Amino acid sequence: MKFSYPQLKKFLINQNLFGKILWFLGKHAFLVILLLVVFSIALGGFLFYNYVVIIENNDPVVSQTLLRFRNDTYQSVLINWHTENQEINYEEYSNPFKK
Repeated sequence: MKFSYPQLKKFLINQNLFGKILWFLGKHAFLVILLLVVFSIALGGFLFYNYVVIIENNDPVVSQTLLRFRNDTYQSVLINWHTENQEINYEEYSNPFKK
């Protein structure tokens, strides 16, 4: 990758800023770890509240329409499956793992 002088200067400035951020995080490691733990606990609490507590409090929605088993549709599906199985050519292959 060929750098021209302005690109190199911009890269070094960004690297210097990145280095300063890393040094700051390293000097204050206890505070950073403490903040990350608090953040993870808050995120876990938020997810637990959204996916467990709210769902348990909501009443389930029951549809008013009755489901009816349609035997004619079921029979047509069975016939279709049966014809497809007959169309498949099952060939006997020797077992390569048998001696």
